[in-house]
Amino acid sequence: MSPRPPWPFWLLLGYCLVLAVGELFVRAEGNPTEESTLRATMLESEARLAEASEWAAATGLAPQGFGTLSTHVEIAEGLGRQETTPAGTRERLAALVWLYADRTRDDFHARVNALLPPEADRSRLGKLIATLASTAKAPAATDPEVTGALGARPGWLERRLVAELGFANHPLPADVPFARGELDEFKTVAGVLGGVVMLGFVGMLLLLLWPWLKKRLAEPAASPPLPFSTTWWLPVHVIAAWFAFANTSGFLMHALLGGTGLSKTGWITFSVLHQVGFGLFGLWLVGRIGLLPSSASLLGVVRALEPGLEPYGGRAGRALGHALLAVAMALPLVLIAELVQVLLPFTPTAQGRATLLLFASPPSDLAAVLLLLSAIVVAPFFEEALFRGYLYRVLRERIGLRWATLLSALVFAAVHLSPEQLLPLTVLGLVFTRLYERSGGLLAPMLAHAIWNGTELLKYVAVYGR
Repeated sequence: MSPRPPWPFWLLLGYCLVLAVGELFVRAEGNPTEESTLRATMLESEARLAEASEWAAATGLAPQGFGTLSTHVEIAEGLGRQETTPAGTRERLAALVWLYADRTRDDFHARVNALLPPEADRSRLGKLIATLASTAKAPAATDPEVTGALGARPGWLERRLVAELGFANHPLPADVPFARGELDEFKTVAGVLGGVVMLGFVGMLLLLLWPWLKKRLAEPAASPPLPFSTTWWLPVHVIAAWFAFANTSGFLMHALLGGTGLSKTGWITFSVLHQVGFGLFGLWLVGRIGLLPSSASLLGVVRALEPGLEPYGGRAGRALGHALLAVAMALPLVLIAELVQVLLPFTPTAQGRATLLLFASPPSDLAAVLLLLSAIVVAPFFEEALFRGYLYRVLRERIGLRWATLLSALVFAAVHLSPEQLLPLTVLGLVFTRLYERSGGLLAPMLAHAIWNGTELLKYVAVYGR
């Protein structure tokens, strides 16, 4: 009979529960100011796509999509009227309304001015929008008032204002140079999203044919049992200690560095180093607590988890093929899970969307490289090693394949602390676990995880990172 867990084990579980509840509470509480700014940032990109899709429809390039500009104007006005929206964000929302609202309405100027902050709080951009919204003649695009307000490195909204001021008629037609450039960008976005949709259709076809395909695929040799301890609570102890260390060290990092004025690139650098650190700590825990002998080194743990090409006969193409098929089949399943998730009382947090937007528009080239490494190398390697390579294999020997698949997937989803993504992450965990079992090795789920993260980033970069 396995010994009962000592009291520190229960103390650790209680501490993990407190950490999880506290983190979920903080995320649910959110920051209304950050939420408003984040939504306005996303609205700019969405309005840009909506306008480009209208130009595409006008030129016969594509049917109308991505919503209507009038809808985006209504959203911008609603955000601009919120007390939590900061002055700079209100100015950018007012600019969107000035660009896309119906100028034939009698209340057009009043609608724009209503979104602007008090005159004393206006930046040069706000003062420019106030001038444009007045009945006075709009300044030329080369006027010092305009160039000074738009800054030395104008973003899309500033460039769109210049294009509007440089053309006499409204709305801007599809044959001007600015619109043609936007249509080229739109083709790129449509190509990326269309590729993902096509991959999803392939995945749906594979799912429909799976009962037939499964009979014709050779059953892989099951991965050998890990030399794990027979004590039932040790796997729980490993995951709980890893979770506690990851979240506690992250909290301490923010507490120590929060007031140092660290740049965004600096924060990203420390965050990626932290991610690598708690990933290595998880593997160390597996070696010290989960495996026998308990003195297994990090290299010994990695070898025991078998992340290499040996299970695939030394053929990288075979592992990659398994990964691509799994990603294709996961796309329709995750879409269904997301549709079901909408019915649950969870809303996306500002933190999760802000992280994705940071991936879409990194502050520097170094930050872009670090974020890419984090998403497609660090996270897939350590998460698959812990949840498929260790936890699933331990559970499989104790409770059987089906229950081990479900439980390891649920734990994988739960530790992300994203209630709004609980079902999609669980489905992904199920797919990666079955891929591990079917392919016979850990490399295929690592590659699938990396491809999935890369696909999600590509979609966000296409829509919000332009």
